[in-house]
Amino acid sequence: MSTAKAVLDALMLREVGENQFRGNSPFRHGSDSDSFTLTIHDDEHGAYYDHVEGIGGTLYELAKRLDIAITSKPTDTRKARTFEDFAADHGVTVEDYRRAGWSATTYKGKAAISFTTATGTRWRILSADGSKYESQRGYKASWYRLDHAVVMANGGGFPLVLCNGEASTVAAQVHGVPATCITGGAERQIPEALLEELQRQYTGDIMVALDCDDKGKAAARKLYAQLKGAGYVVRMVDLNLPAKGDLADYLRLWSPASLYALENVGDIEYLTALPKTISASEMQRHEPPPIEYLIDDLMVPGLYLLAGAPKSRKSFLALHCAIAVATGGKVFQRFEVPKAHGVLYLDLEMNSNSVWRRINGMMPNATWPSQLYFGFGDDWPYRGMDALSQLDAWLDAHRQVRVVVIDVLAQWRDHVDPRTPVYTADYDALKPLQRFAGKRNVAIVVVHHTNKSKIIKGDDPFDKISGSTGIQGAVDAMWLLTKDHDNPYATILQTRDRNINDVDRVDLTWDEFLGAHAVDPKLRLLQSTSAERRQIYDILNDASATMTPSEIAQQISKSVDVVKKLLARLVQDKLVTKSGYGLYTAVPILNTIHSVHSVHSIHSVHSVHSMESDIQEGMKSEQEGVRVNGSESRVNGEFTALESSEVGKSEQSERLLYRERILQTIARLPMASRVMTIVSQITVRANWPVYEAVIDEMLADGTLVAEERQGWTYISIRKRTDEK
Repeated sequence: MSTAKAVLDALMLREVGENQFRGNSPFRHGSDSDSFTLTIHDDEHGAYYDHVEGIGGTLYELAKRLDIAITSKPTDTRKARTFEDFAADHGVTVEDYRRAGWSATTYKGKAAISFTTATGTRWRILSADGSKYESQRGYKASWYRLDHAVVMANGGGFPLVLCNGEASTVAAQVHGVPATCITGGAERQIPEALLEELQRQYTGDIMVALDCDDKGKAAARKLYAQLKGAGYVVRMVDLNLPAKGDLADYLRLWSPASLYALENVGDIEYLTALPKTISASEMQRHEPPPIEYLIDDLMVPGLYLLAGAPKSRKSFLALHCAIAVATGGKVFQRFEVPKAHGVLYLDLEMNSNSVWRRINGMMPNATWPSQLYFGFGDDWPYRGMDALSQLDAWLDAHRQVRVVVIDVLAQWRDHVDPRTPVYTADYDALKPLQRFAGKRNVAIVVVHHTNKSKIIKGDDPFDKISGSTGIQGAVDAMWLLTKDHDNPYATILQTRDRNINDVDRVDLTWDEFLGAHAVDPKLRLLQSTSAERRQIYDILNDASATMTPSEIAQQISKSVDVVKKLLARLVQDKLVTKSGYGLYTAVPILNTIHSVHSVHSIHSVHSVHSMESDIQEGMKSEQEGVRVNGSESRVNGEFTALESSEVGKSEQSERLLYRERILQTIARLPMASRVMTIVSQITVRANWPVYEAVIDEMLADGTLVAEERQGWTYISIRKRTDEK
């Protein structure tokens, strides 16, 4: 039933003309003055007037007074194909729009209405397949009919009404409402230049009355806060229309007086959504749980950005971390994973064949983890919020997964509107992921690129991350993978974390044996030496120059003789070199032990006797290389560093590194293995006498156990008594 029929059924009125009705007032008991009139325009529009009380209003206002339900819907102005239909849909006439400077025309061959604004011409397309509005090239937003609205507001004592759309502005002013808008849509913050213009022209009260959809309501809240902050007395009203209803729709149904009487919902909305706060004393009583490390000293739940240059092996690093978390192993052979967790690796650039080869290089003789999952681009086609919704649903079905790797950001983020500021686009691409990681208590690692800018001394190295600072502002932590300019064979992992302060730099080297990065063994050796020797190394390394023992002694308050003894040990450990008579220089931290090429195939295809001969032949060639060059080491290919086959005092200090390598090797092999097999797995350039001595030590102290089988000695790691 239409609103007009419902009203007529409720009133005892007689028809006195076409759509004209008259009778006694329904609001005065016993009225017999026949002074109440009603005019019906159509099923949902009309007007009433009580000549005795001098009060009138619209058909909807009459229905409201009679407690009759109103069920109308706003007119869809996008369907208008003529100027006349467009005007009627907004509740006014073509002449009303023409007086405001609107005229029928064509735009790019389509029927349109043109109108002029302070910054240029705009067109309303009337074609079915055309855009709603178009502007001339280089158009900038401006106030529309603000001068007319200010005159009306000041002259009538009404508030200035901020609405959405030029068409609604004209319609509202026709009804006597001092409306204005920002051209191109008001569903955004007022640009500062336009806010200053408004402040110059108007200082009175303002009413915010935007469209009734979610977008319009969200924009109204922003404008309400912005205008209050600028010093205005502001009211935000809800027009109480269905979605898409606007000010023109409201004034077709209700009077301006009803508009001004609407309740201010601004303070109500902000009070109901008042942010929660907590006092310091209350916070003290609620001690938070301890930080949960997914990787000791490196990773807790949150959003991580892993950035590096192309071909910097950042994807290898991410995969290495994923494998370590999934297996409960070590990251970089140093950082423990306290507990194994499921991991999802979304490789959105490569395919399964490429990933298979990478994992096989890292785990050639081991069973691959069952709780490490992979997703590839063809199977994860969504981007942005759609991709995040898909990830949310996937994690619901895989509750054991605590780490997610997204490789790379460019393939994850949604397409960006070119009109969006760069900072906003970057921030919005990652902030939902950061909130999501916190909500689900998982760590998300997003792989990203660095730019080509050069960082000079004093610059922030994290400025090399590609994009604006919006990226850095949205994440919880950043890992930056860069080359060490002082050492072409070393890599630096710099970290910046909101939640962890333990580690801000890790010196890495590429370990071909692992197929991944590892903490430089020379660094581990330095960390295991005495505090006095570390102090001397740091002084030489920081100075980046040669120094004499007396110069060093002055800095550490030790005698020259003590410093000379400490330097002698550092030289033996190959952490310091003599660069001249009485001059010493720090050796950059780098890997001088392992080969650049893998020899995994030796274990599988050679007999034990051929392995022995291969190893001995390799040792012989190294010794010859040393003799020819007349030095303790030489350079082969891109990596340094073949060690001398002589057992020197420095190797006694390096045995802790050999012990670790032996344990790693045996753990990777499927069963107890022969000594020669173990050594061949380590490297063909192994310093066999030192390894042999270290294995003997480990057998003596019970770390390893040996078993004789058919004339061969098999080595395995002794199980602890507390192991089941």
